[in-house]
Amino acid sequence: MKKTLICLLAALMVLALMLPVCASAQEDVVTIKAMWEATRPENEYTEETRQYIREHLGIDLELTQVSENFSQQLALSIAGGDIPDLIWMKYDTYVQYAEDGLFADLTDKIAAYPDIMSYVDTNGYGDACWQRMAMDGRIYGVPTRSVNPTMYTAAIRQDWLDKLNLAVPQTLDELTEVLRAFTEDDPDGDGVNDTYGVTCAGLDYLSVFFGAFGATSMQDYLLREDGTVTTNVISEDYREALRYLSDIYAKGYMDPEVFTQSGAQTYEKFATAQAGYWPNWWSNSGSVYMKYGFAENNPDGQVTVMQPVKGSDGQSGLPACDPIWRTVAISTSCEHVDKVLELINWECTPYGWYTAMNGVEGDYFEMNDAGEVTWYWGLEGKNRRGDAISDMEIYKFIENLALQQKLYLLDESDYGAKRTAGIGACMEAPVYDNLFMGMYTDEYNRLNSELKAYYTNMTVKFIMGEMDLDKEWENYVKTYLSMGGESVRSSLLAKYNETHGTSYTFAE
Repeated sequence: MKKTLICLLAALMVLALMLPVCASAQEDVVTIKAMWEATRPENEYTEETRQYIREHLGIDLELTQVSENFSQQLALSIAGGDIPDLIWMKYDTYVQYAEDGLFADLTDKIAAYPDIMSYVDTNGYGDACWQRMAMDGRIYGVPTRSVNPTMYTAAIRQDWLDKLNLAVPQTLDELTEVLRAFTEDDPDGDGVNDTYGVTCAGLDYLSVFFGAFGATSMQDYLLREDGTVTTNVISEDYREALRYLSDIYAKGYMDPEVFTQSGAQTYEKFATAQAGYWPNWWSNSGSVYMKYGFAENNPDGQVTVMQPVKGSDGQSGLPACDPIWRTVAISTSCEHVDKVLELINWECTPYGWYTAMNGVEGDYFEMNDAGEVTWYWGLEGKNRRGDAISDMEIYKFIENLALQQKLYLLDESDYGAKRTAGIGACMEAPVYDNLFMGMYTDEYNRLNSELKAYYTNMTVKFIMGEMDLDKEWENYVKTYLSMGGESVRSSLLAKYNETHGTSYTFAE
């Protein structure tokens, strides 16, 4: 009996010693509330990534995804006192809230995280990016970098070109003939007049055409060789691009739903042979295979990823990508700023990024000491165990197309090949830089949303023939300038000249 009691007491003592250890381990795990704009699926496989972060970084990440109206949803959360610890947002949203004092000051902390510093300095843009992140000389967030010149490209049905004895177009004139043939010459061979030359999802993607005229489809300000600045959406180059687009629209070469359909609808149309030229996002040409059954719908179909065509004067280009793609910031209400910085630093490493992108090592990828990766998730959508999985990127908030391209190079499927080609095309494409990229003034913040709505609405009407370009152009320009365009551009130019010590003026 005595021996039994001694053993029982010993067991209780061991248990007593263990309890504080367990409690301490539990206390080492901190809860971090995060919010970002995404629609990624949450499932048992993404939960494995969440648990990895919990076990190895000591962070229980509670994520709120917002599928639309992110700015409004974030504002509502802040107004209600439910302020996220970690927020992933567009740069202009960051600027607004940084100026309002929502974010923790990271100035004296950030240099202690070498992987963050190395990541931000990709391609030598570090100083420029940190300057833009600074408000009154203090840093309140970390930029999520874009390392490619543009995000836009275009896909074309190579099998249709081959059938019609056409080459991949290099010039605007050649592209116009291709669009005509894709519309009128029955490229799918079904004997029915049911195809369009081009489809896309909205005005931004039509920049593949605007570029051939020395313009973009956006509110850009372009520096000319003579040192003057062009206000793109009221320039003569923009006007000539509208003239061309209204012509191919009137001829029926352009899908009439270009300005009303969603991105998903353009996937469907390209995948089901309703259009042969598809200006798109860099990843779309691969995703149409994985998510929309292009290969199944088109057993003999072939896709080529294109560079932008050249205009009659040799002009060509796409809208430049902002080096700061998104930003991540930590709110002042966060009690664990250093832990969140550890999380950001981890995602800036190849290992952390691969884990957040694909899932935990072993079942989704393996990395050796040299940094070489074996990827187990490809077109088949299965991990190493053979489990069917889907989009795994729910916890990825750091962009890294260089690492992403390495993954696609490991995938010999059409999906991997086209995504690799998409990144390559973006890396090589000529671009038009917005001189005032990342700059904001009071006039811009107050007036630009209405200006954007006006020029977008008028542009669509010009292209669709609802407004006469020759008769209404001068009135359009005057209205744009009088409703705030002059105030916005003048304030931006003054700020740029002051910041950079230049004396640029606007082109006539």
